[in-house]
Amino acid sequence: MKKIVVSCLAMSLIFSSGLYVKDAGAAPPHKNDSPASVQKKTGLENALSKGNKNDVAKAAIQRNMVKKEGKMVPQPVEPVPADVTLSTLTIGGLDASKLEGLSTSAGATLEVAEFTNFKGISFSTNNKDVNTTVSVNNYVLQPDRLANFMFRSGDKIVITVKDGSTTQTYTIQLVSSVDLSLNKFTIGGLDVSKLSELTTTKGAIFKVDSFSNFNGIEIQPKNNQANVTISLNGDNLPSSQWKDIQLLNNDVIIVTVKEGSNTLSYKITLVKDAILKLDQFKIGDKDITNLSGLTSASGALLQVRNSDDLRGLDVLTTDNNADITININDVTYSPSQYRDLAFRVGDRVALTVKNGQFVEVYKVKLINEADYPLKKFTVGGIELSTWAGLTTTNGAEIKLEQLKNLNGITVEAKDADATVTISVNDTVILSGLSNFALRANDKIVAKIKEGDTTQTFQVTIR
Repeated sequence: MKKIVVSCLAMSLIFSSGLYVKDAGAAPPHKNDSPASVQKKTGLENALSKGNKNDVAKAAIQRNMVKKEGKMVPQPVEPVPADVTLSTLTIGGLDASKLEGLSTSAGATLEVAEFTNFKGISFSTNNKDVNTTVSVNNYVLQPDRLANFMFRSGDKIVITVKDGSTTQTYTIQLVSSVDLSLNKFTIGGLDVSKLSELTTTKGAIFKVDSFSNFNGIEIQPKNNQANVTISLNGDNLPSSQWKDIQLLNNDVIIVTVKEGSNTLSYKITLVKDAILKLDQFKIGDKDITNLSGLTSASGALLQVRNSDDLRGLDVLTTDNNADITININDVTYSPSQYRDLAFRVGDRVALTVKNGQFVEVYKVKLINEADYPLKKFTVGGIELSTWAGLTTTNGAEIKLEQLKNLNGITVEAKDADATVTISVNDTVILSGLSNFALRANDKIVAKIKEGDTTQTFQVTIR
């Protein structure tokens, strides 16, 4: 009689595949058994019922196998997404973890009733293997300072959580729940109420064309019960002098609005505009002195052709006391080399003008004119088509106070047959663009489609 040898693995496969059938003499199912009770067991269920650890392991592996090119192979494992979320966030003892807009670019606002002894920030992450940093007004705090850091109204807190290549930022602006804002703030008759960084420790910079007859400070708080004081270069200024005070270059003005124990300060440094200005900025035969976007975060775009003469750099500052540094593609060049510099498409030029403590950077990138479809892009009367930031991932940013007016969007493509689509805050605008009302945090996106190619241009008003 022949012996039949069946391996454990073969038996495991037979059982797991459901091919095993009881002997013919086995009793039939009970007539009251439900269909589910007589269904074949899976390989894993069979193995579990027998209690054999090896069979259980094999059956479990088989359950996660797929057939590919005639072979059983493990199913691909989906990568686990990086977890860069916060589980808790407390600022000054207040729970800030559920603030609306916390993880958006605009950030969240935390209202504080009392800033006296308002200190400390603590948070925890769901993933313990992440790297975190905390900054206040762009200043990075060391971990040992977090618990006792004193906050004040106007502070901007940014928490950055990073896991490998995945990064998430959480932004919170601290404001007083008592309204200490201003209805009116003018210096020399000019509105300065919308300047950025007004309420920060550094304060805002206000550039003045001429200090001749540049007189007077006007303040009107929204809260009539608030007390207002003004200091000029560290000295308290009597209210009787506010209206007619003569203001000069480098003056530092601090306006303090106080109600009870709540205080908010506004700081401005006056600077003569000419000290950082350029009378001339030429690359080859291209005069770019007045090219829009030169001083924006990403700089400007200079469209060039192959036929253009792009040899030599010519720079002249308005103020002879200003120092100049030229950097091309991260390499610094001396003035003696400017005349012989040869430029080409793709070059990035950064011109830094420094005068005393003040610095202005003019940046431009050379691009091929034929590759750029945008002819015109104006927002609030400001021409943005040459702003390099338009084509970056997050787009360009323009400050509300930079706009000539608070309405109007215009977009034109070089190709008259191109399709232009404009959206504001992700809503497509089909009409009324010339009078469209503009507000802070508006995100404006223009898309130009030529054939199968679409290019996107984006700007956000801050």
